[in-house]
Amino acid sequence: MFIRVAAPAFGPVFLMDVRVWLAGLSMLLFATITGKRISFRGRVKSFLLLRALNAGVPFTLIAEAEMEIPASLTAMIIGTTPMLTAVAASFLGEEGMTFRKTVALLAGLAGVGVLVGWTPIPLTSETLLAVGVAFLAACCYALGGIYVSRKFQDFPAFTMAVGQQLGAGVILLPLALLRLPREAPPAEAVWALLALAFFSTVLAYLCYFRLIRNAGPTTTLSVNFLIPVFSLAGGVLWLDETVSWGTWGGLALVSLSLFFVTKGGNGGRRRSGMEKRPLLR
Repeated sequence: MFIRVAAPAFGPVFLMDVRVWLAGLSMLLFATITGKRISFRGRVKSFLLLRALNAGVPFTLIAEAEMEIPASLTAMIIGTTPMLTAVAASFLGEEGMTFRKTVALLAGLAGVGVLVGWTPIPLTSETLLAVGVAFLAACCYALGGIYVSRKFQDFPAFTMAVGQQLGAGVILLPLALLRLPREAPPAEAVWALLALAFFSTVLAYLCYFRLIRNAGPTTTLSVNFLIPVFSLAGGVLWLDETVSWGTWGGLALVSLSLFFVTKGGNGGRRRSGMEKRPLLR
């Protein structure tokens, strides 16, 4: 919802670049005040891929998609992330491909098809392109979750959160400078940007990296089960978005997909004896 409000005023790339800079610098300031040590030594190349997969690319793709399609439809497509994570994890040898996950894959793909085929918005080439862009963002999140589980298992969550946001800010900066807003954004867009940076980024990613280490990528990304529901409600209540029978049918199939993924195995916890660690280190 915040992206849908702010993207038209700021532009997708500029919005996301400001978002990650605000988030990264605020976390860096917090680390300085509290004396937390942050070091990226020996992980610069790994962080480069992480910041692209988990922040810079998907953030921008979602904002680009929402320039054409409603927030609720975008959120439901992003809700297929756990299904895509399960499939990718199976191909990469992280988790087994069970019968439940196969059913989840089919249900998720069918859900996206119903959402797109029976959407109340016109099925123009721009709409279909936006749907594809949103689906690509979900793929990035899926690969990003697996990459974190593989490469950053013993890395401090707070350091990962800071490095990802600042790194994404650097990656997006050249393009953002070329796509500056043409006029001053309205107050509601500014508030949406601030909520996006501090609530949906700082707080969310501190929790995210902690869960990736202790619950595995598939189980962690099953939080996407909540995104379609809240985005649908928010889109109807605050953004005046239209809901059709196709919306409900797609939501049911995507929800079924998420159910089978979260019940389909160990949730990615292949390593035993993973002790719990403090969230902020």
